[in-house]
Amino acid sequence: MVVAVPLLNVMRKVRGRRRRKRRKGGEGERRRREKIKEEKQEENEEMEKGKKEEWEEKEEDGEEEDHLQ
Repeated sequence: MVVAVPLLNVMRKVRGRRRRKRRKGGEGERRRREKIKEEKQEENEEMEKGKKEEWEEKEEDGEEEDHLQ
């Protein structure tokens, strides 16, 4: 039965995939996840916009610091 051990491991992997797929839920769950993703993306865009404006203000004041640091 030495050959059966790898086969059992493969079956466990397949079973795990099935469980994960089942846990993901249906259409409603997918929509909820997409909505959260969009909200996070909007937050990131707002943060970048704020940082950009802050950098422009510093340049106008004459403080030309290296923004990479």
